[in-house]
Amino acid sequence: MLKTLFSLALALVFGHSALADEAGVKKAIEAKLGGSKVTSVTKTGYLGLYEIYADGQIFYTDEKVTAILAGPL
Repeated sequence: MLKTLFSLALALVFGHSALADEAGVKKAIEAKLGGSKVTSVTKTGYLGLYEIYADGQIFYTDEKVTAILAGPL
């Protein structure tokens, strides 16, 4: 029982931080793309990249939004 509660607590903490990161990336991308509507932001399992869908296109960036790659990888 205690192990289950601990696992749930960890999932909530780490899940919350992932959502915060995705929200920050979404806000930064919308600003850099001139107010484009971002449909979704998902952290990939590759090199800390985020996959973004905006205005029917796919983009990739890092968590600091230092570079934006357009198109599928």
